[in-house]
Amino acid sequence: MTKWQLPPQGTTKLNVDGAIFHTNGSAGVGLILRDWEGKVLLAVSKKEVAVMEPLEIELIATLRGLQFCIPLGLQSLSIETDSLILAQELSKLELSNYMFRNVVIDIKQLQTRILVCSIVHVNREGNELAHKLARFGRNVIDTSVWWESVPHSVEQVLWTDLLL
Repeated sequence: MTKWQLPPQGTTKLNVDGAIFHTNGSAGVGLILRDWEGKVLLAVSKKEVAVMEPLEIELIATLRGLQFCIPLGLQSLSIETDSLILAQELSKLELSNYMFRNVVIDIKQLQTRILVCSIVHVNREGNELAHKLARFGRNVIDTSVWWESVPHSVEQVLWTDLLL
């Protein structure tokens, strides 16, 4: 898939991404939740500290996404990430023995709180809005949330996702 796709009717789609900012020892999380018509329900840019591994920030982005979505009472959620390793790891029934195991356990436990919850890999072009929101995390103090909108700096990507 080379661009963002609408989820099936009745399903919401959460795109997640992480970005590491080596110069100041922080990272950003980007989340965008849209319904089956492409309507933005929620957009988030969040700063994380003391994260220096790409897989770690991708896992944290997924965890934060679930933490934002569970209170919304969603019945069907498709989570998309551009991290193939993360998507493969979270699809396994058994857990691998690696250093981010606790975050994987937390994600899997949160997934059970949504009736239908899948995590799939998409290429970067299909996850561009989440990527831009993760990069925007450099500019926030802790967390910025937009309900039914996105920051002006990423509106062009949203438009492109829906019309191209």
